[in-house]
Amino acid sequence: MRTTRRAGVLLPLLVFAALLAGIELGVRLTLPHYASRDFFLTLFGDPPDGTPKDQQPLFEGDPVRFWRLRPNVERAIWDFTVVSTNAQGIRHDRPIEDKPAGRFRIVCVGDSVTFGYRIPLVFPDRPDEYDRNDAPFAGRLERLLREQFPGRDIEVIALAVPGYSTFQGRSLLEDTIDWLEPDVVVICFGFNDVALKHLPDHVVMSPDFFPTAARTVLSSSQTLLHAWRWWTDRPDAPRVRLPQPAPRVSRDDYVENIAAMATLAKEHGAAVVVLGAVYRDRTTNPKEAARMTQYRNDLRAAMQERGIPYLQIDAFTEDAADSNGSLFGEHVHPSSSGHQAIAEHLRDKLRADGMLAPLVGGDAAPS
Repeated sequence: MRTTRRAGVLLPLLVFAALLAGIELGVRLTLPHYASRDFFLTLFGDPPDGTPKDQQPLFEGDPVRFWRLRPNVERAIWDFTVVSTNAQGIRHDRPIEDKPAGRFRIVCVGDSVTFGYRIPLVFPDRPDEYDRNDAPFAGRLERLLREQFPGRDIEVIALAVPGYSTFQGRSLLEDTIDWLEPDVVVICFGFNDVALKHLPDHVVMSPDFFPTAARTVLSSSQTLLHAWRWWTDRPDAPRVRLPQPAPRVSRDDYVENIAAMATLAKEHGAAVVVLGAVYRDRTTNPKEAARMTQYRNDLRAAMQERGIPYLQIDAFTEDAADSNGSLFGEHVHPSSSGHQAIAEHLRDKLRADGMLAPLVGGDAAPS
């Protein structure tokens, strides 16, 4: 009798599951693929990318942080930037393995500045003509340290995704710090935090269980994605009145997110350097520049008060606008020479604060 009752309950469920699977298969076979990244971009308040799945070179959807780098990308061209990623979806020229004994690992957490926007620079009509030795500041810092400490096992990783705010960066570091096991964490954010949106990141990308679960389920089903698009795009769909645009991350939350990343790094035995946000001038976008100045000043004061090592490179701030043009590709992102300068300043900061002490000794000595 009990077996019969169980069968009576399970059979309708199995039929229902088979029906759903059949609908999902039919949608996938008959309708154009709707990229989950387009769904998350729409939630975020940006227009969908619309690039076909087989032509999207660099990004994919993520139910927690809305977008991430695709793994195993081989020399894709994204916005005049040649990009390759490893199996972990990180812009690194080799797989990142469990840290072996003796390796000194620096992790640079950040946005498109740390990622290296337009580094190397390439033009789509000449995809093979670019400087293969060019690299963002993380790669350049690795070269500098290997030159200074020959024979030592040194690795510098750019844990960076274009468009990320401190809200997303904090989440990314929380998810990866256990297996990365960094000796030093470098933190640099700013431009995306001050960017204006109708809703802040912590609301749009709520990390609570139910919103995250709903986004995960919805983005994994082509049936649900097409249904959601039809429902929201229908002519009689109600239009939501959105608040006035405000920064994606408030000034207080910006400071707290970076302080939380620094605390997390220290709890895992890593030293920390917070790098002040880079920005070229006050004239290209005066209101944005004013926000950058406010955020940077608040961050510097908070880091100094909390005893967290802070590096501000004055040449990469609005105050140096008359002389810093060669350090920038445009008003937000450093040029190749700018990345080299950041790497050198970071090396000097690490050395001055004793963070390179584990590299001194053995067969190597600082130059």
